[in-house]
Amino acid sequence: MMPGKLRTDTASDGPYRSVFSNTHVPYWFVLVMLSAPLWLWLTRARARRIRTRLVRLGLCPACGYDLRATPERCPEMFSVL
Repeated sequence: MMPGKLRTDTASDGPYRSVFSNTHVPYWFVLVMLSAPLWLWLTRARARRIRTRLVRLGLCPACGYDLRATPERCPEMFSVL
């Protein structure tokens, strides 16, 4: 068979022809793409854990202001708006 030529119909292949091509993808790229959802979940879980801890300690979950004296509102939130 000559280089650069495709094999066509032969007695053993039947009337069909298959052409395959290879695609090479680096392992690091596959690893990054498959681990992205895990990193996103871990980041959000950490943020939830920090927010829950702040609320439990009586602090504002947005800014960390001490809310023990006024648990209904954060005075810093109104100055930001």
